[in-house]
Formats: sequence, C-alpha cells, structure tokens
Amino acid sequence: MIRTILVDDEPLVMQMIKDMLIEEKNVEVIGEYFNPKEALHHIMSTKPDLVFLDIEMPGMNGIELATEILNKDDTIRIVFLTAYDQYAVEAFKLNAIHYIMKPPSHKELQTAISRLETSVQAPPSNTGKIYISFLGSISICDEEGVSLVKWRTAKAEELFALLMISGEKGIEKWRIIETLWPESPCNEKSEQLLYSTIYRVKSALSQAGIRAALNNKLGIYSLTIENMWCDLYELEKCYKEMKQHKLDDTICDRIFEIYKGELFLDRDYEWAMVYRSNAENKAEELSDFCKEKMRINGDLKKLEAFRLKRNIYIRIES
Repeated sequence: MIRTILVDDEPLVMQMIKDMLIEEKNVEVIGEYFNPKEALHHIMSTKPDLVFLDIEMPGMNGIELATEILNKDDTIRIVFLTAYDQYAVEAFKLNAIHYIMKPPSHKELQTAISRLETSVQAPPSNTGKIYISFLGSISICDEEGVSLVKWRTAKAEELFALLMISGEKGIEKWRIIETLWPESPCNEKSEQLLYSTIYRVKSALSQAGIRAALNNKLGIYSLTIENMWCDLYELEKCYKEMKQHKLDDTICDRIFEIYKGELFLDRDYEWAMVYRSNAENKAEELSDFCKEKMRINGDLKKLEAFRLKRNIYIRIES
C-alpha cells in the first residue's frame, strides 16, 4: 500500500485528487494539508511514501517544502502539481518523480503512481572498497578504478569536497553557506541553496550505490562513507605516525600512492588554499623523512629512484 499525503491550498483540487486516488486499490491517503508548514511537521512524523505537492502556495512554496522534506528524508517521493509549467525545470532538479499540470487527470495520477513503484527499486549497493582522491584530480572510484559518481552540479561536488575535508568534526551550516556562496547573504534563500545541494550530494552517492550518511547535529554537518579509502586522510595518518615515530619501512612507497599532486589540483576552490598549502607541507616533511631514512640505511640507488619519482609528484626545492 502506497501511503500518500496531499498538500494544496485549493480545497477543490485537493478533493478532486483525493477522489481519484481512492479508486486506486494500492493507494491510501493518510493526510491532507492546506498549510505547507503544518504539512512538513506531519510528513516528517508519518513518513509517507508519496506526497502530492502544490507548487504555488503562500508562506512556503512547493519547491521550498520539497527541499525541506528531501533534506530530512530523501526516500519520500514527490509529485508536483501546478497550473504553470515555468516551475518544471526547478522541480525536476529536485528529482521529482512526476510533474502534473492542473487540473490533473486520472491517467496522470496513475502514471505518477507507476513511476513511484519503479523509482523505489534501489540501486545495487557497492560492497567493495570506495577510493576517494583529492590529491591531484578529484575522483571517486571502485576497486577497478571505475568512476562511480556523476555530479549533477559543480556545487554538489564542491560541497562533497568541503564536507570530506571537514572530517568527523563537521562544519557549521552558516559556514558552509559563507564558503560556497560568499556573494549571497545568509538568509532563507541561501539556506534553500544549501538544502538543495545537500540533497544532490546524497542523491549522487545513493545512485552510485555508495553507503553514506550525511549527518546534521545542531546545525553542524558531517559526511561519513562506509568502507572508504581517502588519500587525504591517509596523508594525515602518515604524518601523525611520523610525528609519533611509528612509521614502518613501507612509508616511502605509501607516500607516492597517496600524493599525486596538489589538493583539488583541477578545481579553483578559493576556500581550499590553506588546506592545499597544509597538505603540500606535510607531503614535503614526509618526503624529507624518507630521504633521510634512505641515507641512514645507505640505500643510495633507492634514494636516487625516490628523488626521481618525487620530482614527478611533489614540488620541491632544487
């Protein structure tokens, strides 16, 4: 049974849709709301499968309400209703399963329900290790080196990078907005941009079969990905081990596996300059540590090969 909620500020349209849905044996209407803010509260508490949502409503329009819903629970499916097709592009940016012009026909409602049944077939979960590279070009690959994620927008990829570089401690909502949209004031519109982009990050990872959790605790966002290897995290790990004198003899090989170029090499992220410099400095220290280790051990041939390889990947002083 498809549990459905209706949100529309026009009583006649609401009743028309409800009457047609009642005729569908696999649909149960569990809520009807004229007020979008009241609807949001009940949608989050009842977790319906499907929401028929009017776009043109006072106070909070349908696009804003859909963004709030999907940011909190992206398993809920949305069907937009409107008298104007000018909203079509924006609606489908949010991955609406259907878009119905008013007045709706019974056939269009059946099409929407059919699309829901198709969309709930989840993509296969990727059970192998996920390899994420930020040092050099940004990439998210499987164990065979096949790229997994297709970003719908550049901002979604940038938000992913920012969340990953922020690590377990996370990053505050307003700092994300100030970082990614510095030209926009911190208001409801900029929050809308953030929520839409968060949804696109979650959607892209989900469609790739990547098991990830984008957490929001007291306005601080963090991203965790299961079974992941990340070159930037590995660089930090090696650096800490070096400072604690815990490095083993594999460090010289590991550093070249890790450091393949500047952080976000082909991305012009202004906010990343400090992080880029920090990563370079740590790679330099690790490289110098390896050179000294080889000198002490008398591995002159290995040292020469190391220098040659180092010149390929790491900017050094002559």
